[in-house]
Amino acid sequence: MKAKFLFNLLFLFSLLVFPSRGQAQIILSEIMFDPAGSEYYDEFIEIYNTSQSDTVDLSGWQISDGVAADFIIAHVAGTKIAPGQFGLILDPGYFEHSNQYDDLIPQNALILTIDNSSFGSGGLSNSTPETIILINSTGDTVVQYLYSIDNESGHSDEKIRMTDDDSPANWANSKQMNGTPGFRNSVSPLNFDLELASIFFSPLKPNRDQTITANVSVKNSGLNPVAGFSGSLFVDTDYDKYYSENELFASSETFSTPLPPNDSLLFALQFSLDRSGVFSAAAILKTTNDDNPLNDSLFTRLAINFSASDVVINEIMYAPFSGGSEWIEICNRQSFSINLQEWSFSDQDSSERSILSIAPFEISPQSYALISADSSVITEFKQHFCLKTTGTGNTLNFAKSFFPRQRRQRRCDHHSI
Repeated sequence: MKAKFLFNLLFLFSLLVFPSRGQAQIILSEIMFDPAGSEYYDEFIEIYNTSQSDTVDLSGWQISDGVAADFIIAHVAGTKIAPGQFGLILDPGYFEHSNQYDDLIPQNALILTIDNSSFGSGGLSNSTPETIILINSTGDTVVQYLYSIDNESGHSDEKIRMTDDDSPANWANSKQMNGTPGFRNSVSPLNFDLELASIFFSPLKPNRDQTITANVSVKNSGLNPVAGFSGSLFVDTDYDKYYSENELFASSETFSTPLPPNDSLLFALQFSLDRSGVFSAAAILKTTNDDNPLNDSLFTRLAINFSASDVVINEIMYAPFSGGSEWIEICNRQSFSINLQEWSFSDQDSSERSILSIAPFEISPQSYALISADSSVITEFKQHFCLKTTGTGNTLNFAKSFFPRQRRQRRCDHHSI
C-alpha cells in the first residue's frame, strides 16, 4: 500500500513538473508586439505544434505577458492544433477593425483569439521587454520567452529553429514587414538551402595571363544534407552586365558527398585572363535540390593589373590657338579594349587628379582619345574621339564615342604604335 501511494505521488509529480509529450511540443514561434498598423488590433502571438503525430486541444490554455493572463479561445475552426500546424492568436478587435494580415495568413493556419480586449495587462509593450508565457489547461507553464525591443516597427520577433530552445540566440527580428503570421518564419532555415557564403581571389591583384585562384565557400544553411552540387565562375569581360556562356572561366567538379546542415565547404577554381581591367565576377552555384535560389550567386570585383605601357600619352596640346582648348591625346597600345572607368590623370602635382570616367567606358584596341577641359575641342576635331571635363570638380565626362584610328584628324601626329 505504501509502495502504491509512493508510485501515485511520483506520477502526480511528473504530471505537474513535466507536461505531456503533446503539450510540451507546443511552442511560441512569433510575437508581433509593435505592429505597423493599429496598436489596438494588430498585435499577435503565434504558436506552433512541433509534433509529427499529436494533435493538441488548446481549450483552457492561457497566454500571459507576465502580469495578466488571457484564455485562448476559438475563432471559427475550434481549438485543436494539428501536427506541424501554426496557431495564430489575434487580438479580438482585429476581425472587426483591421485587415492588416488578411493577404498573408494561409488557409491552413489555425486562427485563435483571446477572451479579453487586449493581450495581457493592456497590450504588448513596445518600450519594455515582456515575458510571454504559454500556460496549459492544468495551469502549468509550457514555454516562456522574453522578447527584445530592438525591432523596427512592423517587424516581429521570430524563432529561428522551432525544435531548439528559447534562448535569445534562437530568436531574431523578422526579415519581412508584418512578420509571417501563420506560416514559416522568415528567419527559419529551409529544408534545403545551399548558399554561397564568400569568394576571394589569390593573388588579390593578379597580372594578365597569370593563374588566378578563386576560393569559394559554400554553406549548408538548410535543415537537411545536400549533395550533387557544383560551382562555376563567370567574368563579365564585355561590361554588358550579363554573364554569357563564353564568359564562363572555370567550373568545379560535382560534389557527391552530402554536406551536413550548418557545415561549409571551400573549393578552388583556377583560371586566367588575357586582358587587364576591373571586371565584375560571379560565382554561381548549381544544385538540383534548393528551396532558396536567391543565395546561389555571389558577385564581386576582379582587378587585373595593367602594364605601364598599355595606355600612353601620345600628344599634348599645351599652347593652343587663341580661343582654342588645351588637350591631351592618349593611345591604347594593346590588342584588346581597355575600360577607362576610374582611371585618372594629373600634372606634376599628383595630389590633384582628374577621374576619366565614373562609369564603364572602353577605348578600342590601338585607338586614341582626346582629353580636354573645354568642349570646343569637339568642334575643332569633329571626327576625333574626345573626353571633356565638366568644369566642376575633377570628374571628366565623355563627349563623343570612339572611332577607329584611321579616322583620326590630320592635325594629330601619326606616330607609330
